[in-house]
Amino acid sequence: MLRAGFAADGELLAVTADVWCNTGAYSVYPWTAGIEPLMAGGLLTGPYKLGHYECTVRGVATNTSPSGPYRGVARPSTVFAMEALMDSGARALGMDPIALRRRNLILPADIPYKMPSRLVDDSGAYEACLDRAVEVFDVGRWRAEQARRRDAGDRPVGIGIAPRHLIAISIVADPVPRLVDFHQTTDGDHHDDHFRHDRHKLLHLLGDRPCRCCCLYHRCLEIDHVCRKLRLCRSKL
Repeated sequence: MLRAGFAADGELLAVTADVWCNTGAYSVYPWTAGIEPLMAGGLLTGPYKLGHYECTVRGVATNTSPSGPYRGVARPSTVFAMEALMDSGARALGMDPIALRRRNLILPADIPYKMPSRLVDDSGAYEACLDRAVEVFDVGRWRAEQARRRDAGDRPVGIGIAPRHLIAISIVADPVPRLVDFHQTTDGDHHDDHFRHDRHKLLHLLGDRPCRCCCLYHRCLEIDHVCRKLRLCRSKL
């Protein structure tokens, strides 16, 4: 469960969360079964300024594989949950979802910023990245296309927004596949070099055949994994 309080101008005032995580059949030494719940609670608020935060986390033992260290622990679920919360807040306030996010982003002047979980964000240019994504994606044009399809009863198209300090791959494929943006902040693992050398694999996969609109958002995953995701998108046509 995730709840938030916003001021009338869109300022995020408080978040309360009750998080349940599948920790598998047993604890993994030496990280324990707390690795997923603790990371979920610590990272949930993301790149947003927040003064009041209450989070209860639980690790649930199940008959599945144990949860050990992996890249991006708790990232997919926490990003989805927090960004869905921001969208809900924007709808309730009647605000543009991009404007609401911009209102609450950690700014360069705030760095180093101590998050409510006491983690310290010591770098980041989230507003500049958001502005660049809006420019490259041409959000205004796609919102107009959304409205056109809605009025015509055509297949709908969605727009997802998630400012994060992770790899971001945005692909629009309607009607012709097009790589919109592909970028990553370096994290010491040299994945930026790997992507730069192998980006032709992505472009080859896109080719000139239509596939579903998709946005792939991963941290530190090899380019071949991203390519498998693209193949899966095309196979489902």
